[in-house]
Amino acid sequence: MPVGAHGPFWNAGIIVQGVDLSDHCDTLTINETAAQLDDTAMGDYTDVQRAGLFSWSIEASFFQDFAAGSVDVTLHPLFSGRSDVTVVCQPDKDAAISATNPAYSGLAFISAYTPMGGSHGDNLMTPVTFSPRGELTRITA
Repeated sequence: MPVGAHGPFWNAGIIVQGVDLSDHCDTLTINETAAQLDDTAMGDYTDVQRAGLFSWSIEASFFQDFAAGSVDVTLHPLFSGRSDVTVVCQPDKDAAISATNPAYSGLAFISAYTPMGGSHGDNLMTPVTFSPRGELTRITA
C-alpha cells in the first residue's frame, strides 16, 4: 500500500539525537495544539475563541533495552542531563520524505521518562514524552 494511503501504521521512524530507535518503538504520537484565547466581546451570543500560541509534543513507547546504543543508554542521559535533543519522526521510515510521507522534526527535551515499570509477565515498556524547545517543522522534500 502506498505511503499516505489508508491502512496500517506499521513502519514509522523515530530518531532521537541521531540514534534510530525505530526498531524498539511500539507507539508513536505527535500532538499539535493551539492555545485557545477568549475573543468574546459584548453583544456576542457565543463564547468566541481564537488560536494563540502553538505547542506540540511527541509521545513514544519503547520496548526497553539496556544494551549499549539502545533505548536506556540513549534516553536516560538526555533526560537526566536536561538536554535539548533533536527528534525526527516519519510515517514510513523506509520511504523517501515527500508530501505523502512527511518528516516532523523539532528541538525538544524529554519531559517524562519511565525507565522501568509494568506487570509481571508483560513486556518491559518505556513511555517517553518529548516537549518543545522550538518549533515543530513538517518537511516534505
